[in-house]
Amino acid sequence: MTAAVSLPAPAPTPASAQRTLSQYEFWGRLFVVPYLLVFVVFVLYPVGYGLWLARHPESYVKLFDDPIFFRTAINTVIFLVVAINLKMIVAMVLSGFFIQTRWWIKALSLLFILPWAVPSDTDHFVGTFLT
Repeated sequence: MTAAVSLPAPAPTPASAQRTLSQYEFWGRLFVVPYLLVFVVFVLYPVGYGLWLARHPESYVKLFDDPIFFRTAINTVIFLVVAINLKMIVAMVLSGFFIQTRWWIKALSLLFILPWAVPSDTDHFVGTFLT
């Protein structure tokens, strides 16, 4: 035979007994604020404004009546189809080219990687120096 045991409910903590933020937590939250502001201004506001404008059916009537709209939509689709496939083909050709083991291809690979690697190395050295 089993007996059910009920545990007492935990007492609510008073507001004055809440934990305060450590210095690291305070500065961490403070440094996140600018990123949140940029996100709100450049992402949430435009999306919200676009949804606000999209609620009017007459906007769609004006859009489809505009003679430039269909040409622009076709140009966008053509650009996407051509750009995506062309970039993929170029990437495949370059990856096949740079996998070869000739010395001059290694030198050319170094020239391609330098603009990406040098700024991060500089950041590393400056960060190491400052700490």
